[in-house]
Parts: sequence; structure tokens; C-alpha cells
Amino acid sequence: MEYVVLSHGHYDHFGRLVLVIKAINKINLLLIVHEDIFKKRGTKKVEGAIWAYPEFPARDQ
Repeated sequence: MEYVVLSHGHYDHFGRLVLVIKAINKINLLLIVHEDIFKKRGTKKVEGAIWAYPEFPARDQ
């Protein structure tokens, strides 16, 4: 069985996940993820604004 394991939701860990899955033609590839991967994340800038990180891809992507 082939699968991908993601321990946390930082976008730099899953940013190209959809492209990789399509490139290797594994549309039904099992993903094992920590429940926190779906939390919204971001960084607070010096001036106080929040830069929101990209969200984990939706199932249909």
C-alpha cells in the first residue's frame, strides 16, 4: 500500500501535494494527516496585519 503521511499543516509541507499526486497518477492515494492540518494558520506582520497561509487542499482537488 502506498500513502503519504503529513504530521502537521505547514503549507511548505503540502504546497505542491496536489501537483505531485497528479504527476505520479495516484488519484486515490491514501493521505494520513494530523487533525491539526485543517487549522487556519498565518503570520503576524510587524505592523499587526495577519498574512494567512494557504489552506490544506480540499478533498475534491
